Amino acid sequence: MKEENKLTKLKKILLDNPIIGTIVIVLLIIQIIPTMLAPIGRINDELYFAVYILSTIVIYYFFRKKNQDKMPKFNYGKGILKGLFLAWPAWVLFGVVQLLSKISANGGINFNAYHLFAAIMAALSAGVNEEIGSRALTIDNAYRVQGKIEIYKYLILTSIIFGLSHITNIFFGASLSATISQIFYATGFGILFGAIYLRTGNILPGIIAHFIIDFASAFNPAYDPSSTEKMLLHTEEVNVVESLIKIIIIGGILALYGLFLVRKKKHDEITEVWSK
Repeated sequence: MKEENKLTKLKKILLDNPIIGTIVIVLLIIQIIPTMLAPIGRINDELYFAVYILSTIVIYYFFRKKNQDKMPKFNYGKGILKGLFLAWPAWVLFGVVQLLSKISANGGINFNAYHLFAAIMAALSAGVNEEIGSRALTIDNAYRVQGKIEIYKYLILTSIIFGLSHITNIFFGASLSATISQIFYATGFGILFGAIYLRTGNILPGIIAHFIIDFASAFNPAYDPSSTEKMLLHTEEVNVVESLIKIIIIGGILALYGLFLVRKKKHDEITEVWSK
């Protein structure tokens, strides 16, 4: 009973203090759980991703019980097409186009069933875990506590925290330039996907768009499953020019586009979506 009370108290602290809650939830889902599951990944990547997704769902239901009508919304068909339309610069330019260019550069599609499954699991894991943990749980809770006025400032804050959570990649083999670059464009994507969640009230468009982008990044027709080299990259050296391009174009423009989607003119529309 005492342990349950401590858990309930901790949950209340995290839910009633959105900034603290965001930091804890993001670090838990993006950094702590993956690190804890690392031994599974060394044995089997697909099992690692499956357990990772399951652990995020458990966390989702743990926080959802506090305020069921406000926590992450999975409205299935409602808002999905609208969300994907709003997110097209992300999943088309950084997903579909990148995927097609990789296939073209390798002279067509050249992969086996295992490789395809591995790429799907890797992308699905990132889409589900990061969107639920870094967008849905945190934005929902902030909206409940702070209301519609502060939520727009909080959208930026949660995205910055999400971006900064990638700084630990440098301890896992990523170069400094690649890590800095990823922090900036992850922040930009966070603002965009968070804005789409606010506009639609549905987390699925963000998950789908995120999946497409990460599938294109993980997909490598030359990947050899028997090799010790991992499919998920971001560990390669990135030159200064490429880093600046990622920082300015991917991070900056997508962030501005995301803020444009939640501009003052759209506040009433967002309020209506979230009041249902």
